[in-house]
Amino acid sequence: MVVKVAEEPYQRYAAKGISTARIVNLKVPVLKRIGKNPVVYSQPINLEESGDSLYTESVFAVLTGVKGQRIAGSKTDYRDLASTGKQTGKFIYVLPVTSVTDDDVWVGYVRTGRKRWIAVPCPRPSAVYNRISLRNLERAPVSVAARQKIEGLGIPMFNPEYFDKAKVY
Repeated sequence: MVVKVAEEPYQRYAAKGISTARIVNLKVPVLKRIGKNPVVYSQPINLEESGDSLYTESVFAVLTGVKGQRIAGSKTDYRDLASTGKQTGKFIYVLPVTSVTDDDVWVGYVRTGRKRWIAVPCPRPSAVYNRISLRNLERAPVSVAARQKIEGLGIPMFNPEYFDKAKVY
């Protein structure tokens, strides 16, 4: 993962000695051009400048269950959430419960075309939206462990679990 910026900001950052950006929990290089390696996925994000550093907290994940080796749930909903994020300079990826670990980099899914989702390394998110689509998937041990890990890491989670009608009424 790298941050690519246009010539003018790159020169300004270089003059200040800024060569990396912090994306939530990761430090990544700041470049004005990317070499000959193919780009698998590109996402514009909003960067903030603070003194001699660049950072963004604009990374969010949509937590989903898994069925076999595939992500579960409504790909249309995931597409719409990611599209809204892209329009507002935020990176939103789909996070299977099996990818929540202690590591700094998690494996998330991004949409690269019509009905085409690929796994890419992603920084830990600033917040997580729980979209595990079925109660039995949400109750699975791997899902429970993922939600506990997210809570333990201090990452805010929205829609943490299904409503229990007996408790609500």
